[in-house]
Amino acid sequence: MAPRYLNTLYKTSVFKFLPDPIFIDTASADNVTTSRTDLDISEFQKVLLQFGALNDRKGTLEILKAIDSDIIKDINGYCFIFAGKVGNDIK
Repeated sequence: MAPRYLNTLYKTSVFKFLPDPIFIDTASADNVTTSRTDLDISEFQKVLLQFGALNDRKGTLEILKAIDSDIIKDINGYCFIFAGKVGNDIK
């Protein structure tokens, strides 16, 4: 809804829908086991996980474009994990 409104307001087509991320506070979860050590992920890195079907509808390509651009200033401060089946629409 917001991208359509902003594109109309500014007479452009640059705004696109990107699904909201989910924040899971593993520090307060009793039954969550982290595998930072297993995956060699620093405790200082923010882990961003996209799981399930990896397709255009879920914004997978937009996330990859953002990673490949200069949008993220401190790329080393993040660990991106994509886990799921890649859809035919983005292969």
